[in-house]
Amino acid sequence: MPVIDFQTLILPETVSEALPEAARQWGKFWARPISRALHEGQPWIRFLPPIGRSIVEELSSIAPLTHALFESSLADLRDSAEKHRIDRCVILSDPSRVPNARLFEIAERDPAFIPAIRIAKPAAGDAKAHIEKEIEEAHARGARILQVHPASDGIDPGDAFYLDQVEAAAKRGWIVLIQTGAPKVHLVYRRPEFSEIDRFEPWFQRWSKVPFVISRMGFNSPERAMDLAESYANLYLETSWQPAETIAEAVRRIGSDRVIFGSDWPILGNNQRVGLHRIRDAVASQMFTEADAAKIRGENAAALLAAAGRPI
Repeated sequence: MPVIDFQTLILPETVSEALPEAARQWGKFWARPISRALHEGQPWIRFLPPIGRSIVEELSSIAPLTHALFESSLADLRDSAEKHRIDRCVILSDPSRVPNARLFEIAERDPAFIPAIRIAKPAAGDAKAHIEKEIEEAHARGARILQVHPASDGIDPGDAFYLDQVEAAAKRGWIVLIQTGAPKVHLVYRRPEFSEIDRFEPWFQRWSKVPFVISRMGFNSPERAMDLAESYANLYLETSWQPAETIAEAVRRIGSDRVIFGSDWPILGNNQRVGLHRIRDAVASQMFTEADAAKIRGENAAALLAAAGRPI
């Protein structure tokens, strides 16, 4: 089965073009030890006292913004995926910076990329009609994943803008990818609290047949993500930012059939290497089996995509 990264971010090419290529390669090389240290320390931030955690989280937004200058282009993603033997990448974007049309263009040129659309709220007019039009057009172009990001949009999950999106996706048998976790990073997110995982429980109840992929496994609240996944069989936990022990705990609690590999590339750098290494680490430490790891790396995502009408 293919290895599928369910969370990769496409940024504007102007970011990677801000530096000469030689400077980018130099920066990427020297940033590796810093990237490694940040990845090792990140899972422990959740255990800091609230005030200390808020300060560290606000400051931590500087690192990914800086690293994006060195590694963020589509060519960089291709290189990373090839290096780490990743066969497919679900590609995401902020439509105010990279429109959905660009994701379709990438995916239509290269089947290794699978688009997940995100809908921007229109400044005026009928939002529901706009949503229907966007999703219908995306469906016709092969999209089967809806991404929602309340922290970035600054819109409450209870708003009709999101409810109409999920309803439209549900009617077409789509997957819904929810960007969860509420790190206090106001430089990047308008309303971080809107991505607290408990805010989405009404969705899980209302659309019990819709597969919801919980990105970052709730980030700083993986235990709560697992609690909800135990209660709702339509939840799938995506592994980015979680250490091997947390991934293994998710497998123990909900089974390996509903855990999905994602890296959140290119944030911090080396995301795909780190994410796959953590899965291998769990197998080597006998936290779960290689058969479980194969499901997490790609079998589960492939099954979800096939059920949604986009077989690998």
